[in-house]
Amino acid sequence: MDYLNTLEEDISGGMGANRSVEELSRRMYEAIAPVVDRIEKGKPPAEVPQAVVDDAVAPASPAPSPS
Repeated sequence: MDYLNTLEEDISGGMGANRSVEELSRRMYEAIAPVVDRIEKGKPPAEVPQAVVDDAVAPASPAPSPS
């Protein structure tokens, strides 16, 4: 949960926020939080929970404008 709290701070601009990683933090949080939410305390999962972030879908920067 500490990692999710760190990501949430980066997203919301809290005291310990690192604004330079806000978008990455948002993508990681949105991938991990639903997986963690599905885990039931005291009940082992039938399979290992997985969260996948595919960097191939999100461009690293906007496309350059045509010259």
